[in-house]
Amino acid sequence: MVVNKKRIVLSNKIYPLFAGLSGDLIFYIAINTLFLTEVKHLSALEISSLTTISTLVMLLLNPLVMKIINKIGALNSVRIGVTVLFLGAFLITVGNNYFTILMGSILYEAYAYFKYMDTVILRKNLAFLKEEDRFLEIQNKYTLIYAVVTMFTAFISGFLFNLNPYIPMIGCLTFCLISIFLSKFSI
Repeated sequence: MVVNKKRIVLSNKIYPLFAGLSGDLIFYIAINTLFLTEVKHLSALEISSLTTISTLVMLLLNPLVMKIINKIGALNSVRIGVTVLFLGAFLITVGNNYFTILMGSILYEAYAYFKYMDTVILRKNLAFLKEEDRFLEIQNKYTLIYAVVTMFTAFISGFLFNLNPYIPMIGCLTFCLISIFLSKFSI
């Protein structure tokens, strides 16, 4: 396999933006409880059980997920991860019953297993370029982007929710689609 150095450099430049925008369900994290109670009419017990059940399911599936990741590789794992993130957000947004929202919550929990292989790609890219010492610098850029985007969306989510409770979720889905697009530049 021929390694394209320019593509690796581009991947490393895009990584902080990609990781910052795909670090969570942007918009949703600011209004999730409000959205689930006011729009989806879930009880406190149902909302807390979403996290409990989805975490338990992923703990049980962990060995299988790790085998899949080892088989498909880091790059495909990242692409699957951001796609699963979008699907989870979509199910949470359009779901009309607890089970559908639970499936979205499980996918949301699953995304992290796959998506966080992006750090493996970054480390390998930096090793190829003999720039391993830049890892923390790039990770700090990602953290800063994530913090700024999360702060901004947390600030405007309430206003958007008051206009229409689905606007923040449309924003969430948009960020997921941007992450899927940016994942195409990873190597």
